[in-house]
Amino acid sequence: MSPNMMLPQSLSTRTTAGSEVETSSKNRFSQQPKSHISAWHCLVVSSCHKQREIIGQKAFGAGWITLGCENASDALAQLCRNPVKLVIMDVQGEAATCSSIAKLAEHIMWTGGMLLVTIGDAAQADAAQVQESQKTEAWARQLGVWSYLPGINDHSDLSLVCSQALEVTEKLHRPFSG
Repeated sequence: MSPNMMLPQSLSTRTTAGSEVETSSKNRFSQQPKSHISAWHCLVVSSCHKQREIIGQKAFGAGWITLGCENASDALAQLCRNPVKLVIMDVQGEAATCSSIAKLAEHIMWTGGMLLVTIGDAAQADAAQVQESQKTEAWARQLGVWSYLPGINDHSDLSLVCSQALEVTEKLHRPFSG
């Protein structure tokens, strides 16, 4: 099992050599996972541990095997090691046009075979931040992301997106029976 694999237990985090390792301690998910766990991996990319945990819990609850990464270089390494079919990038607190985040998103879209969901910053306080959020959404849509969420204040939207992404992935990769 990958050291960054999120499990259905609470996660204690320790950092070694700049990369995060998540380990299980006790049951903490309030939401029960689907009756089956797919063989598909969901990569959660966020520089904020709390956001990674929330997003990972929602993806796991929808049936995904979740992997957490705190930066673009760790995410690229996970993409090489695992059969990732869904990538959820939290761009809150980061400029979407930040070169490493932008390059990761472009790599995902150009590689194909994966759905990309981006999450912006819904908690906007002033006009400058609203304008920045609109730029982030425009960037994501121009890139062709599968889904853009303005934020994760309403966790039911994220759960729904994760469930729908799993359904789409299973349909796309279902063996042809003709």
